[in-house]
Amino acid sequence: MGAEGDTVEELVISSTRARYAEVESLLAKDDPPETPFESKYKAREILRDLLDGSALRDHPSGDALAVNLLARLGAVDHEVEELHESQVGLG
Repeated sequence: MGAEGDTVEELVISSTRARYAEVESLLAKDDPPETPFESKYKAREILRDLLDGSALRDHPSGDALAVNLLARLGAVDHEVEELHESQVGLG
């Protein structure tokens, strides 16, 4: 993942970027009508994992990263019609 000598902060950012790229890939998929939100639910799980990870809390830009992830999570919740979930973080 990272080159020898990378700082912890660089590794956190690199890992977060890779997982976020996976989220974007999942959200770009067209799921079949039988399971219309399958990819979006998988993306939601990854976003939640990223937010629950302690690595973001320890990173100097962790708060800014978390806000962006929360915004994306709320948008996905809204898109899959989980309106209550999309409003939880706003309260």
